[in-house]
Amino acid sequence: MRNTPDKKTGLSPHEILMGRAMRLPAVPANALVNITDDMVLDYCKGLADVIRSFSHQVEANTLPPIGEPGHSLQAGDWVVVKKHVRKSCLEPRWKGPYQVILMTTTAVKCAGVPNWIHASHTKRITCPVEEELEVSSTATPGREVTE
Repeated sequence: MRNTPDKKTGLSPHEILMGRAMRLPAVPANALVNITDDMVLDYCKGLADVIRSFSHQVEANTLPPIGEPGHSLQAGDWVVVKKHVRKSCLEPRWKGPYQVILMTTTAVKCAGVPNWIHASHTKRITCPVEEELEVSSTATPGREVTE
């Protein structure tokens, strides 16, 4: 909380709001502890050990091993890329499909996209099937051809 007095008024924001000076915790004169005290040192060492064990648990659960990608994409996979800005809510949220050509531990490079894309902004899809429809040049849709 701000407790610095203003130059013009000479009052702190707390004094203006509350009408009195801010209460601060009282520090007794004998509050200084002798650091060589064995109980305090044992307590500090135990506290440091607990903090170290928690930090190892957090690192083990959050960071992927060094050198391994944080995603399961491989070169040759097909992905769609998330659109972060859409003109309307009816516009598709994903654009693509694109084929992954390069990858790092956190990003992928897709064919047809000039920039690298963070892997969390992509979604793997099955290989798109391109069906070639053979349309006869003499046939008109909706009409039978009689010869």
